[in-house]
Amino acid sequence: METLENNLDKLDYFFRLKENWDGYMGLPFLSEHIEKVKDIIIKLPTQPKIFPTSRGSIQLEYEEEELYLEFEIYEDKTSTLLMDGDNMIFEKMVTNREKEKIYNLVRKYIK
Repeated sequence: METLENNLDKLDYFFRLKENWDGYMGLPFLSEHIEKVKDIIIKLPTQPKIFPTSRGSIQLEYEEEELYLEFEIYEDKTSTLLMDGDNMIFEKMVTNREKEKIYNLVRKYIK
């Protein structure tokens, strides 16, 4: 299980990534983006696994048995995906002002 301290350290590391950090022209992350993600994870009841992406987003993942919940946080929006095994339950985009929706999904689906 991930800890808040570990995830905050990861985000600090992501901020130090330089251009082409992934070998595919990945751009560095802006401090405002990192701070938005920190603000979100600090309030989560359960900590996710966190990854940087080449698309300029930071991905938060939860996996419990057959359930998979993912948030891909961009600077201005968040993509959400919920899967039960091979079945997609939903996929939708929310604005980063709608953080409460992220918290509610984690509370509802993650133990």
